[in-house]
Amino acid sequence: MVTEVTRHEVRRLAMGGARLLDVLGPDEYADSHLPGAVNIPLHELAARAREELDPHVATVCYCYDSLCDLSPRAAWRLESLGFLEVHDYVASKVDWIGSGLPFEGSRADEPSLGGLADPDVPACTLHESLDDVRGRLGGAPRCIVVNDRRVVLGVLDAERLDAGGSLEDLMHEAPRTFRPHVTAAELGEELDRVPDWLLITNLDGTLVGTTSVNEVRAAVAGRDDTS
Repeated sequence: MVTEVTRHEVRRLAMGGARLLDVLGPDEYADSHLPGAVNIPLHELAARAREELDPHVATVCYCYDSLCDLSPRAAWRLESLGFLEVHDYVASKVDWIGSGLPFEGSRADEPSLGGLADPDVPACTLHESLDDVRGRLGGAPRCIVVNDRRVVLGVLDAERLDAGGSLEDLMHEAPRTFRPHVTAAELGEELDRVPDWLLITNLDGTLVGTTSVNEVRAAVAGRDDTS
């Protein structure tokens, strides 16, 4: 049987010696893949699996994201070939990388939003008083409103602190966020359409930090200078 697993279970399985199998094409694998994963594209799996994989070792198949069906098809194909313990990481690569976990490939060497993010940005909770928030901000322009799991709930601009009301009344709900694995170069012209700062979160909504548009532009320029 094939078992569906989450990224937390994938980490546990990998630590226990499971083989991670990327069933995407070689270009996508070269761009980014889970640490230590091997690459056998789905259409080559039947021909290569018995020579390159051990059917007695737990194998975790993954592809691009939860909308991609390559990993379940690969997992069930391995099961049909006699592999004894096969897992399907349904959420796949986007879930792993978007959650800020380490990965390998050419993308890992690119300046990314996660690498540019300042993790020490002021953060506050809905239950704090405005005086507490004011004291924490210092000269910072904003406070990121989070819950006890560091999930982002909103943003409170320092200039609104004197408007009166509760923190919940004053904060901006549902601010736009960006994923940590997105490279500076990928944002490209979109930088002209965003505010002067970027809020970066993992796929589970937890706060990674913030960075400025100028920092992203500088990272792009530095990359172009060395390429």
